[in-house]
Amino acid sequence: MAADRDKRNTSLLWSLLTIVFGIVMMMNLFTSMRIVEIFFGLWMVFLGLHFIEQGIVFMKHQSLRWVTVIAGLLCIFAAVVLIFDLGTGIGVSLFIGVQLLLAGIALVFISVARKNVADRIMRRGGY
Repeated sequence: MAADRDKRNTSLLWSLLTIVFGIVMMMNLFTSMRIVEIFFGLWMVFLGLHFIEQGIVFMKHQSLRWVTVIAGLLCIFAAVVLIFDLGTGIGVSLFIGVQLLLAGIALVFISVARKNVADRIMRRGGY
């Protein structure tokens, strides 16, 4: 019973915080937009670094690893443009959409590489 009450209190707290956050964002639209761009840009930087790392890790196991590395470099480039508001002349939504498309393609390549490595380990009598 106490756990249910704590869960409801936590849910109510998160609901109230969400309302307050929404009101603050609507009162400061420009600031909110910049914060979202910066957070998304930082996410793209870490995603790009992850892609580059995975491209290097799977260098011996994946013939198209360069696609993952290039997607990582493009993510980092796009993140810099987005974070520092370098004025690309294209809409932020289009820019973010293209980056998500590139990220999805890179994640597919990483998944295939991981599956290939796991299959090789299983064939050799690994785990």
